[in-house]
Amino acid sequence: ASIYPHPLSLQELLTPDSKLFWNVIDFVFKQVDLSFSCKNETELKELLRFLRYPYLVNSQILSGAHNFWGHLIAIMDFAVELARVSQNIDQTRSSPIVEYCLDAYECFMSDTDASEVKERFYEEMNEIGIVSKNEIEIVQIKMEDLENTKKTLSSEGPTQKD
Repeated sequence: ASIYPHPLSLQELLTPDSKLFWNVIDFVFKQVDLSFSCKNETELKELLRFLRYPYLVNSQILSGAHNFWGHLIAIMDFAVELARVSQNIDQTRSSPIVEYCLDAYECFMSDTDASEVKERFYEEMNEIGIVSKNEIEIVQIKMEDLENTKKTLSSEGPTQKD
């Protein structure tokens, strides 16, 4: 993890402007991958689409108007979580649990059946003996919740026009 390269004052944090947003969002996405660039609206929209950001982002949201700061904070939260996950994956790449999560998430995002991934994970965990049956059931419930959320979001369709 890098240290944010620009000086920040309490006043800037209390009354943020769009310049601060663009500097922070570019910095955070570079923590995920140095090739990511978010210096303008077009780059950010393309990157969010590429990363499958779950909400539509339009020019109005990115205008910097104060009534849209909630949306901008949500984008920053998404970027920060992605950076955290990215850094954790780099540190624990060999973990079967991480591999399962990555494979299951890939199935989830591509709308493919994850039963093969689940079976492989259960077999590995039984061999290693580090995950109890109760923990596996919790993961199954969370996967079902994610699938239900995906179905709900798919049925609602987009709510804003770009």
